[in-house]
Formats: sequence, structure tokens, C-alpha cells
Amino acid sequence: MKIHEYNQMMNYLTRKSPPERTGLAKGTTSDTKVTPKKAKILEYIDDNIAMYEPDIATKEQLEGLEKRLANARAHVTPEKKKINLSRN
Repeated sequence: MKIHEYNQMMNYLTRKSPPERTGLAKGTTSDTKVTPKKAKILEYIDDNIAMYEPDIATKEQLEGLEKRLANARAHVTPEKKKINLSRN
């Protein structure tokens, strides 16, 4: 190991740590809100119910399945190229 490399390594290892995160002042609350997300496994269960048991599926389950299928088809289906038949 060269002296320059050693010095670089030691500078990296002994560098100052980033500043610590500070908490909120006492008596205040955060204004950020947690956004609840539906778990993927629950979407999978809803999709299976909607697909294989449509007579007992709820309206939300059917709509969710249709939305996800349309989104999947949009990513898989290639764009149709326009063919220019006119010769100039």
C-alpha cells in the first residue's frame, strides 16, 4: 500500500460523523401524515377472489383487478407502429 493510499484510508476512517438528527421541540407534533398502503399480499388475495370467485367478490375487488390488469397489459403490449404506404 502506498503512503498516499494509506493517508486517504485514514482520512476516510477518521472523518467526522454527519450531524445527528434532531427531534421535535417538546410539546409539538409532526405535520407529516402516514400514507397507508395496501399490502401486496392483500391485493393478491383480492385479485384471486375477483378472478376465480366473481360471484362473491366485492365491487372494489373487481375494480382493483380490472385496473391492475389494464396497467399490466399497457406495459406488455407493444405500441403499434404506423405504416406509411405512400411513396414520395
